[in-house]
Amino acid sequence: MIASFSNPNNCYLFVQNRSEFITAEGFCQQQGGHLTSIANAFDNMFLSQEAFSAFHDNEADNYWIGGTNELIPGNWSWIDGTPFNYADWMKGQPENISAANAIAVSTTTALWIAENGYDKKPFVCLIPGLTATTASTISTTKHPISCEKDWKYYENTGFCYKAFSNFNITWEDAEKYCYDNFNSHLVSIHDLKESVFVAGMSI
Repeated sequence: MIASFSNPNNCYLFVQNRSEFITAEGFCQQQGGHLTSIANAFDNMFLSQEAFSAFHDNEADNYWIGGTNELIPGNWSWIDGTPFNYADWMKGQPENISAANAIAVSTTTALWIAENGYDKKPFVCLIPGLTATTASTISTTKHPISCEKDWKYYENTGFCYKAFSNFNITWEDAEKYCYDNFNSHLVSIHDLKESVFVAGMSI
């Protein structure tokens, strides 16, 4: 990880594993952060210089950051909730098409592009420093119910989740497997936050 230019207490995590936008955000959340927001031109240039080196072997033209127009339809915002007060769009961007719903940054020019969130790209997480994370955890974490080994508790719903990647079965067989072996069901997703949490389990 590399310390942030404007706030050395925060760190950037460069992830070469190409992922869809929402899956990338889920992974960042599991590390205690989010896909990175960018507050100013200095951070944008610093981040892109580091990303050029980090993703060079990946041969990636661009990478995900935390900008999306899905949270506030028709408006761009940061998925971590910080104010969207800075942008550095490439000429002709953002494209006014519904599929272009997430922000990627060029590894060579540092300019921003609106891309389809289902595209798979490397990405950058912004992880708060240890002190900030610890304080937040102490003040907000509830005692979870007891989940079985390898299952993950999600505080917003109060349920335990587990991802299975080594199966190639029908929906009906998957539901039967969950019920017969764990007295549970295939997940139903009710909002974007839950979708991000579940997506992050698949990386």
